[in-house]
Amino acid sequence: MKNRSEIFLVILILLICANTFAQEVEKDTVSFERNRSFDFYFLNSFAIGYKFNLSENSSLKFIADLNGSYLNRSSASEDRNRELKERTDNINLNLYCLYYYRIFRNNYVEISLGAGPYINPNLFLRKTIETNVRIYRNYSSSCYLGLGVAAVFGVEGFITSHVSLIAETYLTGSYRFEKQYSEVTQNAQGVEIYRSVYTWAANGWVGEINFVRLGIGIYF
Repeated sequence: MKNRSEIFLVILILLICANTFAQEVEKDTVSFERNRSFDFYFLNSFAIGYKFNLSENSSLKFIADLNGSYLNRSSASEDRNRELKERTDNINLNLYCLYYYRIFRNNYVEISLGAGPYINPNLFLRKTIETNVRIYRNYSSSCYLGLGVAAVFGVEGFITSHVSLIAETYLTGSYRFEKQYSEVTQNAQGVEIYRSVYTWAANGWVGEINFVRLGIGIYF
């Protein structure tokens, strides 16, 4: 009787474990539907995205990619007869609206193809002042607006039902409207003795590829 009780107890434990495992699998399957997520990209660009499912195999994602740089420095020669001051500002923004279609999916990996429109405004400012016997000032600026489409290949691996790692490759093509402005002045004893202004504008097609963009997805 004692052996039978032990066998019964072992079988009962196995059944409980099997039932618990089945519930976890079912839970994972339900979470597999993963309706919404915030995606944070940190390699090759810093960006944030919001994704929501349209159907079992498709989703829509909005991505804002903001990058910039700032430089402010000065230098002087050893005899202090020459001093150079330089300041540079650069702001680049990419806005995407992408439709994703999953070509493969399970509870752990999703492989998707995506496409959609994107907007790319950019602003660059540079100002230099060189002080010698005379003062030279050089100011230049450029800006452009790109309107086009982007194609995406992405792989997403799930660490848990709520956290994933994202790897994507982007191919973009856009029509860019660009303008540049440059101004050079030269002063001596407070009087402007030279001034040159240059403006330039151009439109054209531009193609770019972002080889690997990595990020983390947080589902809720």
